[in-house]
Amino acid sequence: MVPNHIIISLKGLPGTYALLAAKPEIGIVFVHGFFGDAHDTWIDFQRLVDKVKKSSSFWSKCDLYFYRYASDDQIVPQGKALISFLRRLVSSSLLPKSGHLSSVLPGGFRIESDFRPGRRKYRHLILVGHSTGAVIIRDVVLQELAFVQEKLVGRGKPRRLPVSRELKSLILDASVRFFAPAHLGAICSGKLAVALNAPISETLLLMLLRSKPLFHNIEQSSPILRHIESETAKMQKRFPKISALTAHSLFGSKDAIVNIGQYAHEPRADTEQGQSHTSVCKPNASYMKPLEFIFDAEP
Repeated sequence: MVPNHIIISLKGLPGTYALLAAKPEIGIVFVHGFFGDAHDTWIDFQRLVDKVKKSSSFWSKCDLYFYRYASDDQIVPQGKALISFLRRLVSSSLLPKSGHLSSVLPGGFRIESDFRPGRRKYRHLILVGHSTGAVIIRDVVLQELAFVQEKLVGRGKPRRLPVSRELKSLILDASVRFFAPAHLGAICSGKLAVALNAPISETLLLMLLRSKPLFHNIEQSSPILRHIESETAKMQKRFPKISALTAHSLFGSKDAIVNIGQYAHEPRADTEQGQSHTSVCKPNASYMKPLEFIFDAEP
């Protein structure tokens, strides 16, 4: 079966890569979690999107972007970096003029040395986050909303817009899908070592985790988590038509890393029997739910 997507790496963004369709309509951005990876976190989305016949018509019109970040900085600077990426994406200034083929995924993809990405213009975005990546996406939505309001009312003026005012932004209009989001905080138990498959003791791992500011941002008592939740709820009440303020979440029933649940205004989070914090976002031949979860996000 000939793959529908070409894989390219993105210049200036080490570890970030894209699977590009011939005639894209939808851009999907995947954001991994704490100590995650733009490749391993999402196995085997990269291959299955070109193998699943049931939803092939959907995936064939999607460009997939697997975003990488280092698990060092706090949520707010991580959000600023991600929103810069997204704005370049929607303005078509992200991709190089010619294909820079990546070796991150060996085999299975059509290689075209003269590939020209061309201008990508999307009618819709889907933002997909795993664990801490979901919290970063939450912050991005709030940053974009503040930015759009400021443009409309002017810098320094009170950001009070009528609820009926339509806020135009491809980012704010995005569908949001979360796998095991850390938006209600991490349990932070010693089981993290097992879940992350770390080749070090639990004690050393926890010492390493606690040396990272990003880890403290997702603890249950974190003020940044409380702020993001309250601001999201407040903005959703004022602007109920902004789809990016309402996420759909999917957890594994055996998640031992984060608290299972959703924000008060959102659909009840679903759980997948037998899946863990790290396996819930990894589709395979006998577990197709992750692909279906995103497929259902098409407007």
